[in-house]
Amino acid sequence: MTSNCATVTVTNYSAKTWVSGATWSTATWSPAGVPGACDSVVIGGTVTNSSATSVGSLTIVSGGSLTASSAITVNSAGYFTINNGGTYTNSNSSAWSSTIFQGTESFGASSTINVNSDDGNGNMTSSSSSNFGNVYYNINSGAFYTVESDFG
Repeated sequence: MTSNCATVTVTNYSAKTWVSGATWSTATWSPAGVPGACDSVVIGGTVTNSSATSVGSLTIVSGGSLTASSAITVNSAGYFTINNGGTYTNSNSSAWSSTIFQGTESFGASSTINVNSDDGNGNMTSSSSSNFGNVYYNINSGAFYTVESDFG
């Protein structure tokens, strides 16, 4: 996938980052407007996403929580970060390797990923050099999951 996003050197991080706590489409974002495909998103409160969304990068900071009932696609050149104390809940059945895990991942040792739904193949990502914090599979569908070593 080719990105049409401009490269921006950010010197004032808070002025160039989207921050919120509400539903994705009705949240108060700073700067104003709903994040788009080239934006870096920082979640510092509780945010729920219920429609397909594309972003440049996504960070969930300590105390932040994002629940996605529809796919969130991270730009392949972007990153998906969950800091210590941040939580991501996947409640959609989109393929992770082409959506949330498409970019570069980085997870704090005390971060949390809750899996309430997935694409049915049990693959969070095809490859990852990132450590995972806490990963909880809350699926009772008889699916088989393999936990591979070297995830950290």
